[in-house]
Amino acid sequence: MRILIVSIVLASAAVWASDRDDDYSEDRVLAVDSDGVELLDIDAGAGSLKIVGTESPDDGIVVLAVVRVDTDDEDKARDFIRKRLELTLDRDGDKARLVSRFNTGLRMWSPNGRIDLEVKLPKGTAINIDDGSGSLVVDGVAGDLRIDDGSGSLRLGNVGNVEIDDGSGGIEVSNVTGDVLIDDGSGGMTVKSVAGNITISDGSGGITVDDVRGDLTIEEEGSGSVHISNVDGVVTRNDE
Repeated sequence: MRILIVSIVLASAAVWASDRDDDYSEDRVLAVDSDGVELLDIDAGAGSLKIVGTESPDDGIVVLAVVRVDTDDEDKARDFIRKRLELTLDRDGDKARLVSRFNTGLRMWSPNGRIDLEVKLPKGTAINIDDGSGSLVVDGVAGDLRIDDGSGSLRLGNVGNVEIDDGSGGIEVSNVTGDVLIDDGSGGMTVKSVAGNITISDGSGGITVDDVRGDLTIEEEGSGSVHISNVDGVVTRNDE
């Protein structure tokens, strides 16, 4: 089995999430051969995550990472990254695994770090995501998609079967060729253009559903308005 792993580090000044222009960042690239890979597991901490499916199965799985530390002290930032960063992309048979996080524990008076990721992979790959915080975007992935998200907005488009367990943050799902299952804590959601069935359990926040070929089941709806239109199948609202 041929495995290609690339790690490129470029140090530069970067704009931090707090809009500071004097924080430290490093750009890194990780890659593995995707031939025969059926599933990518992603374990990500703080930072944004964008996943894009590609047409060619020969392009591999490529991760572009921007590692950010909220200090303008370059030596301190590099030492923090060296000691605390876990950023790996490995393959074992038909599975690949991406880990992206800072292992900070309960240390006081240490910098804060985040890792912004862009992942490109063959569109047919199934993906399991365990995401801590930060925005999440997935586009053009036909394989099964499972997301366990702590906080931050979710935007999914042009995807296959979708399963979401979300803590907080807005959810947008569109152009789905399979089924959608959402268990949401708080935050509004919009789901539209779904070829299969939709099942929703919601704690709080508005729900908008439009253009569904299959059935719609809302098992639980908390606070917030509900707007439903253009559902070809059976609509069931268990709270009614």
